[in-house]
Amino acid sequence: MISEETRKLIEENEELVEKNLRRWITGCKKRMPAFTIPTDEEITMYFNERGKVCTSQTVKKIRNTYEGKVEGKWIDSNGKEVKNWKGKLDKVWIPYYPSLNNTYERF
Repeated sequence: MISEETRKLIEENEELVEKNLRRWITGCKKRMPAFTIPTDEEITMYFNERGKVCTSQTVKKIRNTYEGKVEGKWIDSNGKEVKNWKGKLDKVWIPYYPSLNNTYERF
């Protein structure tokens, strides 16, 4: 809740507030890198860097899961856009896959 005093200050300095808000939004957009769908090789390399097995079948499952109806974007099971594919793999996929020295695959 905004106090009455704060509301008056905003109204008195509306132009300045809007200008600063635009600057802040522009700064946020510049800092946020654009999402690019990883290649099969990037996914495989990321799994291997984490010491996990990644077969072509695993990559295919990942692609089928996230590549929805929106071209150029990954969509998760909640319908939200994936902004960090490495983070999504770390949380959802990598914990359930075997280490490189173990050939057992759970999925």
